[in-house]
Amino acid sequence: MTPDERSLLERTAAMVAENNKILRSMRSRGRWQMAFQITYWVIILGLTFGAIYLIQPYIDSLMSALGGNGSSGSIGQELQQAMQMYKTTTSTQ
Repeated sequence: MTPDERSLLERTAAMVAENNKILRSMRSRGRWQMAFQITYWVIILGLTFGAIYLIQPYIDSLMSALGGNGSSGSIGQELQQAMQMYKTTTSTQ
């Protein structure tokens, strides 16, 4: 093996080792990123469902105060009745 070939082989081996190190660090960063991303979404979804769980009693009491069981039809009827009452009071004045 000539000295030129030997130096070329040594440089190639050094580059392969450096590339291997870079690729391993990229893979490690990708795993950490995935773990943090999963944690982020678990926290976001947990807070969302927790907030819904906490405000559910207030929503239920509001629906019962409106006289409905939570269906949109009863709320629509309530609004129509309120509009009719408003129209009759404004037309008599």
